Amino acid sequence: VSGLAAEVALGPQSLPPLFGGGIGLAMALFLALKPGEPRVRGWFAVIAFLSAVQAFAVAIELGATSPVLAGWTARISYAAIAMVGPCALSFSTELIHVHTRWRWPATLTALGAAIICLAAPSLTPVAPRPDDGFWPLPSPTTLFAKVIWSSP
Repeated sequence: VSGLAAEVALGPQSLPPLFGGGIGLAMALFLALKPGEPRVRGWFAVIAFLSAVQAFAVAIELGATSPVLAGWTARISYAAIAMVGPCALSFSTELIHVHTRWRWPATLTALGAAIICLAAPSLTPVAPRPDDGFWPLPSPTTLFAKVIWSSP
């Protein structure tokens, strides 16, 4: 086995986020294909998809044998976390039919934060776990993603 599959050994620690990601992906597909109000469903599908991306990234990170792969998956996870908050804002404004001036600034700020999370590997250090795999250490990326996620 070569390539990406050789750098991941999914063990019991990876199963909960792997199953959660599968459920999130199934929900996103269901919402994307279901007839009905497209804007509300669409934003909820994006939230479910980003949750699935984050869960799959954590599953791979917990089973990674390479710190480079673990760093990439940690950055992908933080980028997804940063994007969920503004998507939830858009979902809620569509659901209750109100407009807010914060919707697009929050979305653009989150997109910028996601790009920074992905483009700056030095901001997201990872450390080996005692049982295999890696986990991210407290870092500027952690704080950055949380602050952007909780924007108005």
